[in-house]
Amino acid sequence: MVAAAAPGRSATAISVLMGVLLTACSSAGSPTITSTPDSSPASVSVSVAQVSTSQVSATSAPTLPEPSSEPFPADVAAALQATLDTWPSAGTSSGITAAVVTSTGTWAGASGVDGDGVPLVPTAMMAIASITKTFTAAEVLLLSSRGLVDLDATVSTYVDLPFPDGGSTVRELLSMTASLPVLDYDEFAGQLFADQSRGWTAEELFGAVGSATSVKGLPSYSQINYVVLRLLIEKLTGVPYAVAIRRDLIDPAGLPRVAVQDMEVPTAPIGAGKRQFNLQGERTVENSEFVPFRAEATALLGASGIAADAPSIARWTYLLGAGRILDPSVVDQMAPDDLADHGYGLGVQFWNESSGELVIGHGGSALGHLSQTLLWTTDGVAVTVMFPESFVADGEALFTLMYNLRDITLGSPPASATG
Repeated sequence: MVAAAAPGRSATAISVLMGVLLTACSSAGSPTITSTPDSSPASVSVSVAQVSTSQVSATSAPTLPEPSSEPFPADVAAALQATLDTWPSAGTSSGITAAVVTSTGTWAGASGVDGDGVPLVPTAMMAIASITKTFTAAEVLLLSSRGLVDLDATVSTYVDLPFPDGGSTVRELLSMTASLPVLDYDEFAGQLFADQSRGWTAEELFGAVGSATSVKGLPSYSQINYVVLRLLIEKLTGVPYAVAIRRDLIDPAGLPRVAVQDMEVPTAPIGAGKRQFNLQGERTVENSEFVPFRAEATALLGASGIAADAPSIARWTYLLGAGRILDPSVVDQMAPDDLADHGYGLGVQFWNESSGELVIGHGGSALGHLSQTLLWTTDGVAVTVMFPESFVADGEALFTLMYNLRDITLGSPPASATG
């Protein structure tokens, strides 16, 4: 069993989660499409010199079996729900949704209430915030595998930017080691609240960045990197980001409860997030058809902006890590060079357990929503949790909960939060 009693593992897991979340922006139906542009990709001219043949991978077998759509046995489901119910009762947050996906069974549950005091249900859609980056990175890698982009070419090879790219490559944008302008999100949040119904363009966002830049080659978690990658996707596919992501990733993965805002609108049930914030004064999130609201969802599209429910993100995490969305040889490129402790790869976080098992995942924090997703690549268990608030006070308890949900599916009793 790997639970809170293993302090080395907990410390690593917490640092992975909090390192990203503190810097991140943060009857079920399919998302509503607000506009339907031509989904056929425009002709894209790419010279042979721009494409490295090493980017085109051979087909290899997935590393995990197909995920099951069958529910776990009643006793396992009851144990999972009982464990989930300890979260809001402990006062850690008002509510939670969660999902587990394996090759032998699946489960989704909810406990507590959302930001408006409404009881949560397992299929409640919330903002996944920076987990959006896993979709963006997967699409870029897919384009690379098709020979449309060289990960080691400078991003300016493909996208015209209003600021210097510092010689940063596509790979460096993906791995958060590029040299691009830095966005002060706490300062920028005031502009988002000024008009919550505004739809932002990338050009408008770039006009809000300061003169400070990250240092090329050094890790620096930056939202701007993934907004630029969204533009790269649009340039090479000839269609809007939402169309490309849905066509290439969301629909093939069978994810009906995922909405790429604001072209797509989340559908009920929705898990409303916390509404009151102290950002440059007291600010309130207004009722909106988007989560948390349109300005927040669109300003950082590519780095953030997707809404989904926990079952969809657990399935996505399983399929991505198993090499069932991208070829496993392409997924291998996502790993960082050094896995001795943990690291940020190409759009996905990785770390090694003391047992040697590789864990991948990502966290996300938006205004009023928080999420974390993990896949244990040897055990073949994906766990996703979502909260109707921007942070939780006890990161160790959060990871203990996720490990406990994993352990139950493997036939182990959950550990206590104190070990």
